[in-house]
Amino acid sequence: MALRNMFERLSGRINLDHQATDRLSFGGSFSLAYSINNRLDENNSFTSATQANALSPLTPFYDPVSKDYNNNTFYDNPFLQIAYSSDKTTVLRNLSNLYGAYAFIPELVFRSELGLDLLSQVEDTYSGRNTPNGRPTGFGSYRTGRVLNYTTNNTLTFSKRFNDLHDLEILGGMSYQQSNSTYSQLQGQGFPSDDFRTLTSSPKIVFGTSYNTGFSYLSYFSRANYKFGEKYLVSLSARVDGSSRFGRDERYGFFPAGSLGWVISEENFLKESGLSEILSFAKARVSVGVTGNSDIPNFAARGLYDPIFYGSNTGLAPNTVENPNLKWETTLQWDAGIDFGLLNDRISGTLDYYVKDTRDLLLSTPVPNTTGFNTYFKNVGSMENKGIEFSLTSRNLVGKFSWTTTFNIAHNKNKVTNLNNSDILPGGSRDINAAIVGQPIGVFYGKKYAGVDPADGDALYYTQDGGITDDYAQAFSQILGSPVPKHFGGLTNTFNFAGFDLSIFLQYVYGNKVYRASGIYQSANFSSGGLDNQTEDQMNYWKQPGDITDIPRPGLDGNGASTSSRWLYDGSYLRFKTVTLGYNLPKTLVSKARLASVRVYVTGQNLFTITDYNGNDPEQNYTDPGSSNQTINLRTGYDWYGTPQVRTILAGINLGF
Repeated sequence: MALRNMFERLSGRINLDHQATDRLSFGGSFSLAYSINNRLDENNSFTSATQANALSPLTPFYDPVSKDYNNNTFYDNPFLQIAYSSDKTTVLRNLSNLYGAYAFIPELVFRSELGLDLLSQVEDTYSGRNTPNGRPTGFGSYRTGRVLNYTTNNTLTFSKRFNDLHDLEILGGMSYQQSNSTYSQLQGQGFPSDDFRTLTSSPKIVFGTSYNTGFSYLSYFSRANYKFGEKYLVSLSARVDGSSRFGRDERYGFFPAGSLGWVISEENFLKESGLSEILSFAKARVSVGVTGNSDIPNFAARGLYDPIFYGSNTGLAPNTVENPNLKWETTLQWDAGIDFGLLNDRISGTLDYYVKDTRDLLLSTPVPNTTGFNTYFKNVGSMENKGIEFSLTSRNLVGKFSWTTTFNIAHNKNKVTNLNNSDILPGGSRDINAAIVGQPIGVFYGKKYAGVDPADGDALYYTQDGGITDDYAQAFSQILGSPVPKHFGGLTNTFNFAGFDLSIFLQYVYGNKVYRASGIYQSANFSSGGLDNQTEDQMNYWKQPGDITDIPRPGLDGNGASTSSRWLYDGSYLRFKTVTLGYNLPKTLVSKARLASVRVYVTGQNLFTITDYNGNDPEQNYTDPGSSNQTINLRTGYDWYGTPQVRTILAGINLGF
């Protein structure tokens, strides 16, 4: 049986531009895409394909007696779900844009745009009578969602060149965005057979829901750019953004920015010095600006109510805590950089240094349970990011055979600087991520694993004074590592010869930690009480007094199965991310078919990864749908039965007309 995981898409696009008069132009674009995605269960489901590795070989997937997939496994058999269920998502999406521009004079132009993004999605699922999710009478679900997102932008631009030395551009405008979403779902069971899969065949609708939500933004902005003699550049901008997500008195934020640039290679002193033969281009730049973040749930600042039911009676109960003072999270960023080219730009690159000071962090913070709530959104403290980014491109060979190399590396140091009179904001009860002043956000914080007691096989942990204990409650919670890499980047090599082109892109991350939370069940020799198939390293468990090992004795008593650094691993990796080989057919051959160009290619993605990480994929960050907002804010580098990234081989043809 082939795994049911197939995606199909049909799309088209039309662009129209028309110059009606010397002053008036208008046009637009229209795109329509239709896709069908036949999916497997997602990671958080016990019937996902990845969860299959949790099943013990003592209860095999396939039953040779019944000649069918085994229905008596300890955990749900995902192959039953794959074989006897369907999960189809159909998406219709329209992206449209209309614009008009009118020049009052050649230097003064008004432009108005209207954009529409309309998405309609249907998820139709059915789990058969013999599946873990559908037994014994079948289970069906039908979900619909629609998102209507429209925007309008209106700008007035003045641009003029004076005395062949001065270039000035001034822009002012406003924009508005509104998004409305609707969602509904019905679930039914009791189907007469697996041949009848629509809800009309279900005699019992067991669940139904629907909701509407939305948000809007209103912005006013201006920008001025000035250039003198192609050497000196000045840019100033300011914008006021309003969001419906914030408190009634805090919806608007002011965000100014400015930058300076100096093209040093245009200076006469450099040209006359002879260095221009080596330094073909050089530009220095600095900038400072404030940006805002509003990435929080809709209505997070409002006190909302939910309906409650008792028999046929209905009522209302508060759902969230109101915070009328909730406001924009703001980041003040300073940048300084250099762009350069050497040897007639055979070698070119950039070097940047930045400092980001983020204040009024938008975090979901805990409140006493006596209030009737668990968390609420508020502006909490501040955070700092400092970093260096470097990129270098070298045209190693030019001519009939060309070879170009691009290398980039980045380092970012993240630090929480304030948490509003608190030193630590922990994650959820089973999480190992936290926010701690002086540490990266999401830093790993908890009990440090100290190995195994050779005398009795008990798991050991470190205490505050540096000693060790087999009592987990007496162990000391401490900083265990950071999910933030020390540096990351990529390397791309591109080759061209006689119509052939080859591109190889390598991606790397170094110096971060990943917490494999599934190790509590997969690498604990059943101590957690679960009976997952164990990883191979668990065969080195403690067997008798005197054994030296870091794998505790097996059992069902929780020995070594509590959250700790035991499953914290180095997340560094080198991944062959993309390799593409293409060929452009000769123009003499292509022109006979009345085509401008023909290119055939084959691309491989995620071909293989070099890593010491002990899980499926080091590039993980899992958050289950039921997580609290606090967990979502802090959980980083968290692997829970993570599905590795798909290895894809893609072949195609590009036609130019």
